[in-house]
Parts: sequence; C-alpha cells; structure tokens
Amino acid sequence: MKSSTTRRRAFLGAAAAGVAGAAASVATATPAAAVEDSIPASQKGAANGVAPLDAKKKVPVEHIPTADGKAPASVESLVIRARDRSIGSSWEGDQSKQIQAAVNEAAAAGARLVFQNGVYNCTNIHIPANSWIGSIGAPHSLADDPRSPVQINNADRADTPTFWWGGEGVAAHGIRIEGLTFWGGMAAVTGPLLHQRSGFEVQLDNIQLLKNWHGPGFIIDAASNCRYVDLQVQLCGTAEWPAVMMNHGDHPWRTGGFSMSNTNDFDRLRVERAPNVGMSIGMGSWNQVSAEFTRLTSPHFETDAQAGVKDALIQVGNVYNLDIVSPTLVAGPGGAVAHLEAPRTGASRLDTGGITVIGGSVAGRYRAPAKNTTAENRTNPFMIDLQSGNGFAMHGTRVTGYNNDGVAVRIGEKYGPDVQLQPLFRQWGAYAKDGSAGRLTLASDARTGVAPTPKVESPSGTGAKATVEGTDRRGRIEFVPGEKATTGTQFTFQFNRTFRKRPVVTLTQENVGVLYPSVDPMLKNVYSTSFQVAFATAPIPGRTYAFHYTVEELQE
Repeated sequence: MKSSTTRRRAFLGAAAAGVAGAAASVATATPAAAVEDSIPASQKGAANGVAPLDAKKKVPVEHIPTADGKAPASVESLVIRARDRSIGSSWEGDQSKQIQAAVNEAAAAGARLVFQNGVYNCTNIHIPANSWIGSIGAPHSLADDPRSPVQINNADRADTPTFWWGGEGVAAHGIRIEGLTFWGGMAAVTGPLLHQRSGFEVQLDNIQLLKNWHGPGFIIDAASNCRYVDLQVQLCGTAEWPAVMMNHGDHPWRTGGFSMSNTNDFDRLRVERAPNVGMSIGMGSWNQVSAEFTRLTSPHFETDAQAGVKDALIQVGNVYNLDIVSPTLVAGPGGAVAHLEAPRTGASRLDTGGITVIGGSVAGRYRAPAKNTTAENRTNPFMIDLQSGNGFAMHGTRVTGYNNDGVAVRIGEKYGPDVQLQPLFRQWGAYAKDGSAGRLTLASDARTGVAPTPKVESPSGTGAKATVEGTDRRGRIEFVPGEKATTGTQFTFQFNRTFRKRPVVTLTQENVGVLYPSVDPMLKNVYSTSFQVAFATAPIPGRTYAFHYTVEELQE
C-alpha cells in the first residue's frame, strides 16, 4: 500500500499539471461562468448585528455606521440608543418625556433601549410589557470613578417612583432591566426608586439602588416567576419602611387590594446600611398579602451598628416556603431574621411550610466589653426571633455574635410546634451565670401552647359563659348555662394553631353528679380546628359544669 505522503504528492502533481494546461490555453478559452454567490439571499441585509456582503462582496451601505456615530439601520431594528433620541447625559433638567417616549418606542418595536454612561433625570416612568432596558459602557461601582456608569436620578424627588410597572389591569410581563444605577440623592425622595405593582417573568439584573434615605429602594406588591439577580441596595429605607418591601401590607404607595406572590428568586441580593429593616416579606394581614415559594440565594445583609437599628434585618410575615440559602447576615440589636406571621383562621390555617435557612453565616455585632465599648455592639441577645407562625428549620448555619447571656434562636410563646435547629457552629464563650467556658445556649423556648378560644352557642341560653385555662394540648373548661338553655351544642372551642395530623379531643368530668356533656370525638382533619360540646338534655341555668380536656394527634 502506498503511504499517505505518496498519495498527497501524486494528487498535488496532477493538480499542478491541470493548472499548467489551463495556463497554456487561457488566451483562446471561453470566459468562465460567474462564480456562484456563496451568501444566501435571505441573509443579505439581515438585521442580525452582522453586516453580510452583497453580490459584489462589499458591505452594503445600510450596514455601515454613519459619520455621526449612529447605529447602522440593521442594528437600529434591534437596539435603540438613548442618545439617538436626543437623551444626553446631564445633571440638570427633567428628561421624563423623552425617556418615556423612547421606552414606549422600544417596547412597541421589540427592541432594546440602551443608555450610554452618564447621568439621566426622570420620574414616574412606566415600563410596558416586553420592555428591555439596559446600559453600555463601564459597570457601576460604589467606588468613586470618573468613568460614570448609567445613573438615573429621580427628577422631581417627590412621592413618585423613578420606574414603575404593573398594577391592576396593566400588563407587566417579559420586562428586563439591567446594568443601571438608580439614585435618590440628598433631597427627600419619599417614594420608592423602583415599584413593581405586579409582574410576570420580570428580570432585574445588575441593578444598584442608592441613597434613597427618605423612602424604600424597591417595592414589590405582586410577582410571579420573577428573577432578581445581583441587586445592590445601599442606604435606602427609613425607620418605618424597609429598604426592600415584598408583599408588604398597608403602605402609602399601594394601588390595589390583596397581593400574593409565588415562585420568585433573589440571587445575590445585597442590602447594606439600611436605617432599620433591610427587607420585609409578606408583612400584613392574610387578607392583604402573602408570598409563597420564595428563595434568597447567597444574600448579603449588613446593618449599620450606629444607626439605632431596633428590628430584624429580614422581617418575615405570611409566607409559604421561604428558603434562605447560604446567607451572610450581619445583624444589629434586632437580630437577623424575625418571623411575625399574622393570625390565620379557617382553611387558611393549613401549614405548608415556613422558613428554612441552609448554610451560610448569621452573625451579630456583639463584642466583649473589654474589646469594644460601643453600646450598639453589645446588644445582640438573639439572632433569630420566632414570634408567631410555624415551620422554622436551620441546617448547617454558623451562628455567632450574640451576647453571652443571650441565645442564637428565641422561640416565642405563640410559635408553632415545628422547629428544627441543626447549626454547623454556635458561639463559644463564657456562660453568664458561672463564667465557665463552653458553647453558648442555642435556643430559648417559651412555647407553652395557647388555649383554645370559647364561643357560646344559642342553645346555651341567654347570658351563658364558657372559659378555658390551659394550652392547645390540655386544660380545664368551665361552662355556666344561661336562662332558657336547651339541648344541643352549648359551646364551641376554636384552637389557635394548626394540627399536623388529625387531633382527638377527650373530656374528663370534674364535678361528679352533674350532667356530662358529649363532644365530637375527632376533629376530621387539619382544617377543622374547633370542637363542639353538646348536652343530650337541657343543662341547668346558673350551674357550673367543669371538666378537663386533652388533645392528641393521631399517628397515621
């Protein structure tokens, strides 16, 4: 067999002979046919950001940038530059009219509106559905840099947001905003910098909200399937309003009624130096707000120790399944996370998950007095405050920086039964009582259970009374019938918690020789959080009927 080298030489030799023959007859040969155009006609003039060649192998004139720096026609169909719409960088004036027109034009054309580095002034800009707004040039930074990023100031610094979208009857889907800095400035911007009244598949990426000292940085009233990536919120919020508010109940900028959010992600959210609360989620009554399936991944929250912070960095209210994954939380006197769920009644009392903290670090600013004499740095009695709600879990989290006589997790009297604490590390120090070294106390648990609430029914007669002492597990009931009491249901007890499994109520008579009541022996499911007590014969008005109750959950 011939080697590959031999074959290549033979091929090249034949090709060379063919070239020589063609050269010998060039003077008399018929002109060759035109070379076939290798560029499909469908690609000529295509608005794809690449300038295809024409049939003469030249760049078509419509793809060549103009002398004044404007984009070629093919690119203009995809990108609209703010400066091409007479929107230039300036610290003065109000550019709201021009910017709103450019936003509307880009959204209608399905194009991206881009701002070049500089300062722009506007207010109350409505972002329509399918908008894409961004920047070109140097990225923003907290460091002072002469190469200014795209900074958008609130022009009138009044009670209106800089950008807003959504609301009742207003489409707000497919919105993307990236690479911008929104600045409140020294004057009193009492409204939020950004306000999402509603939104579906909204994405914010690489956004900085800066120095809104008289109002929130970002308000989200309703959201579904949204992503917020690399948001930095610095020096925003007030003592009353958090820097970031998600599904917050009554606030002066609300435009609708009940708001609920589901399936939303915050990736690398950074909130620093807020005057009080960094972020609130679902704060308000259940008939106002709730949030479900929310994830904070790698959040960084840090309080200013000198700001007189009194509340938790993250306040959580009415939530289903909030995951805080790999956080860095540096808390002040109010702690890092507080669960403050509003009371629930009826079917809405079903537990479907509360708060889960996975990995990361939760730290207070506590330092031993000998090392730090700043009063604010010596007032961290706890890091996690579970006041009301149910379903808190912490797995593999480092918890440090709380007082020697404090605890990492404080569980309030009204908190539910489901709490799991498995920290990776808890603080080492000297116990307050005897001064011996060791791990500091992980948690204090004040739960004793809350007694059910009695309600007398019409068969109990006029002036009937029912009282209860005890917990949601056991206690004592006294019932005094009123005038004209008859047979039937005398009173109902409403539990102030949700049961994981079907509960069974048992009554034991205390005063012998009086009429013994009957009770619905089993609450049908976790929705049925009340039981009724009935008498088969009419009770005697004015007589005290006393008995003890116990509640057990079936192991199914």
